[in-house]
Amino acid sequence: MKKDSKATAPQDVTEEASAKFRGWEEFGRDGLLRQSISVFLRITEMLYLFVFTQFRTQDRYTVLLELL
Repeated sequence: MKKDSKATAPQDVTEEASAKFRGWEEFGRDGLLRQSISVFLRITEMLYLFVFTQFRTQDRYTVLLELL
């Protein structure tokens, strides 16, 4: 039987998988938090633009109830 020269030992595979997981964990802590804050800021900006620019002279509460 020939051994494949590119075959990896199980220990190498687990080390590689744990390194990938550590990388994902670091991305998860920082990157996902940044992404969620960015989405939140975009949503609040859209709401602000919708409510405060289009309905300046009208009662905002009444307009909101009409939209629902």
